Amino acid sequence: MKVWITGIFCVAAAFVASPAIATTAAEKLNPAPEADVEMKRNYRDTWRWLELMNGEVENDAAYYFFVRTGTDRPEDLQELSEVFHVMNGVYKGMRKEGVEMLFVGRGSKEMLETRLKRAKANFPACHDDSKGVGAMPGYRSRPRKGITVVDADGNVVAETKNLNLLPNWRFIIEKWVAMKNVRNDPRKVKSLLAEPLPGQEKASDVSFGDVSSDCGNDTVPEDEQQQLDTNGSNFADFLRKLDDKQALLVNPAARYFVAVFFDLELVEGNTVETSSSLQDIRENEIKKLREIAKTHFRPDVQLFYVTYKKKSVDEFRAAVNANAPVYSCEEHPELRKHPSIVAACSHDINDLPSVSVTRALDLRILAEGRKPVADDLETLLTAEEAKQGIEREQEPDRH
Repeated sequence: MKVWITGIFCVAAAFVASPAIATTAAEKLNPAPEADVEMKRNYRDTWRWLELMNGEVENDAAYYFFVRTGTDRPEDLQELSEVFHVMNGVYKGMRKEGVEMLFVGRGSKEMLETRLKRAKANFPACHDDSKGVGAMPGYRSRPRKGITVVDADGNVVAETKNLNLLPNWRFIIEKWVAMKNVRNDPRKVKSLLAEPLPGQEKASDVSFGDVSSDCGNDTVPEDEQQQLDTNGSNFADFLRKLDDKQALLVNPAARYFVAVFFDLELVEGNTVETSSSLQDIRENEIKKLREIAKTHFRPDVQLFYVTYKKKSVDEFRAAVNANAPVYSCEEHPELRKHPSIVAACSHDINDLPSVSVTRALDLRILAEGRKPVADDLETLLTAEEAKQGIEREQEPDRH
């Protein structure tokens, strides 16, 4: 662990020492950070784990545009060539202005690779189930088709289902910066939110992040684990009080919580085709749940499962041998109010089971979305701690 983190900061030092380049639009919008902050931002060395189909991801960007679509829907496949054409057209300008763009594709990986090659794609691309995807800074598996924009620290800037806004990418950043500049005046923020971007029919087509939150404050108390060992966390208390029978399955000193949302009680259709399709989805979901249950997570990670119906809990226990608490919103409606669980439950049937990773003390959500979040959890947490300058020995296994 120590060698790995030292390597990250060597990379950071080399980056800080690089020759100055011309001032970009992104730098004008975002004043150059101090040296120590610049080093912290290079936790994005996690990009080296990302299994790419094309190109390389630059980790010196001020903003990242994740563009999502795929080949699994006829209408998406039909317009894929045009999407790649637009991305080729804007990418060079983005990189000149300190902005990175990554295509995250669904469906057939082989078909996506063929289309990327045919389009002579000049931008990086990956599949949404590839290794390393779940550890991307600010990872979300939504919108299913659209654009997610995050800043250098992985905070969500904006999300939209409208790929037609890609040529106007600058306006998304400019609007975000304008709102940040007046963050202490809710009326001005509301006024800016009400103004449509060029190419927008209505302002609500783009949802922006919370400008009032202190997004840059990622500091972690040096004695965090000691606090947890002594007092536990509100998150742990919340779960333990939900169900006395499962309370002992919750580690009060856990530093991270992984919520896994599933729904085995899908509504059956009236046709043989629909019923068969749902059965395939259910079997695939159970397979992924079993894989998560068998995953060896770090000792400071608390895994738990959430579903809508009590009946799904019973089916889950029968189908999956999981030594972790399982809750249903039917029995515990207060689950629907917890931000970590809301994040895990915010995806459609194609993402199930969906996952969210949350810090225990400040409830900051580090990633949420498809199963790759669980697959890449070790990378995600190692990168998070490297970003914060935390250097830890390998903890003993508590199991």
